Amino acid sequence: AKKVAISVEAEAKNFNARALMRKPKISFSMRLLPLWTQIVSEWFKHLLRNSPSIIG
Repeated sequence: AKKVAISVEAEAKNFNARALMRKPKISFSMRLLPLWTQIVSEWFKHLLRNSPSIIG
């Protein structure tokens, strides 16, 4: 029973370590998302302003 508990604990620690390694990537993209939407929307506005032929 002790061996099982130890291996479970080791698995949990291993899982936590992997989750921590993965987390920064996710939060990084989440931080970048608003910036990208802003850039894209600005670019679209710019595009629409400079080419009325697309609208008409």
